[in-house]
Amino acid sequence: MLRIFLGAVETTSEYKFQSTGGMIVFCIALLWTARAQIKNVIKKAFTNTPDIDDSDEPLSYRQAFFGALVGFIFIIGWCMAIGLHWLWALALFFIYFCMIIVLTRLVAEAGMYNWWSPMKPQEVVIRVATNKLVNDQTYTTLSIVGFQIWDFATCVMAQAMSAFKIADLGGFRKRTLCYLLLSALVISVIACHIPCLYVTYKYGAPNLGTWMAKTPSRVADEIGKGLHSKNVIETRKYGHIGLGAIVTMALLYFRRRFVWWPFHPLGFIAAYTIERYWFAFFLGWLAKVIVLKLGGIRTYKKLYAGALGLILGDAVILFLWLIFHYFLPIDGILVEE
Repeated sequence: MLRIFLGAVETTSEYKFQSTGGMIVFCIALLWTARAQIKNVIKKAFTNTPDIDDSDEPLSYRQAFFGALVGFIFIIGWCMAIGLHWLWALALFFIYFCMIIVLTRLVAEAGMYNWWSPMKPQEVVIRVATNKLVNDQTYTTLSIVGFQIWDFATCVMAQAMSAFKIADLGGFRKRTLCYLLLSALVISVIACHIPCLYVTYKYGAPNLGTWMAKTPSRVADEIGKGLHSKNVIETRKYGHIGLGAIVTMALLYFRRRFVWWPFHPLGFIAAYTIERYWFAFFLGWLAKVIVLKLGGIRTYKKLYAGALGLILGDAVILFLWLIFHYFLPIDGILVEE
């Protein structure tokens, strides 16, 4: 908040490099912490040993591992088909997976409903590598693929993890829930993409909402500008990436070593993009403090259900209107971000 007050919100700020360095370190720390579980998943996938029980998981470890492997190979092959070398594709999706793992942790632990990465995945790869390694074709294909995957508001990983947590609390079978989620995802893709193509070609992208109208030209503009620039990070910006990594490691160390430590590494990582959401968090925190001070924990628990009801009610009404106008279209835009 102090940074925002001082006006340090420009996109070239050093803070986004610090946040990016911290994000990568935090993701590596999460994977290191989960190394035993990852080892068990791989062992179960290849040997199907009965010593490792995966009956209560959303998918069997064999399905999850080989499904992820096939999906990843398909993604890399798709990138190669449009002219992107497989090494650049690996670098791009390594950064992307780091981002969505951190996003999922932010939603699950910190309570954020969404998070925008401080830098686009393709921006990290391009600016770190510089134009000495990235030629025009690689720059263009990295940018096109990166823009396709950058919208973290549509990442379902965090929402799926929340759903599985609810299943744990409610005693639902997670494997059944997983198949329902996958079915809903397939239906959503069909229900959204076919009408989207129809509306786009019938009315034209410039006549649609802001997101649809401006994104294609924005992608083209950024590619054009990038091809005529050096895409070089100033030397001191590398220092800020390292500084972000060091600060995050320190915060992780102190948080795990001292119970009383009040600062969370996720707060440092999310600080760069917090200006978009900070006031909503502030209002939620203020309401919680007032309720706890005046009514105590019992009143808080009673009102907690009501707060969740407000969120659920908003989502249900929006969903119902979308379904209604799917069959009875209206002129204009029903929902715009």
